[in-house]
Amino acid sequence: MRPDARFARSAALWLRAYPRRWRQARGAEVAAVLADLAPPGARRLDVGTALGLLVAGWATRARQHPPLGAWLRYRLLRERLPRRYRPWVRDDVEGRWFPLRFLSLLAPAWGLPLYVAFVEPDDGWRVVKVGGLVMFHVVVLAVVWRPARRTGRQLYLERRPRRAEG
Repeated sequence: MRPDARFARSAALWLRAYPRRWRQARGAEVAAVLADLAPPGARRLDVGTALGLLVAGWATRARQHPPLGAWLRYRLLRERLPRRYRPWVRDDVEGRWFPLRFLSLLAPAWGLPLYVAFVEPDDGWRVVKVGGLVMFHVVVLAVVWRPARRTGRQLYLERRPRRAEG
């Protein structure tokens, strides 16, 4: 018997705790096992199973994550990570929010609308200034979204020629 569509959506939701490459390799099999083990007519995973998937998924992510120092150099200084973390880097670069993370060096600029809205004295133009700054950030994101991912692929995933020794 085929599982309920709501049950399949529930299983897929909780399996998102696992890294993308793990889900692509094993997700369908785990979802099938969950459906086989579920009581007849189940519409969602029970709390214990959902929490188990969540904890195990986070543990899998933690095991595959680079150490803090290397990750900070990767994120802030744009250094390449060692080869053993290449699958993690690929997941990061192909992830939905990579362009936003890639632009993390612009993070202080994201605080400008908040500064103008709450700290700067109100001169009657607050709404216009905040709206203008928000629109500016939206336009910047729209313009750099695809190029940021392309640059990330080139920077972190493509092979670099070895330097000639001598």
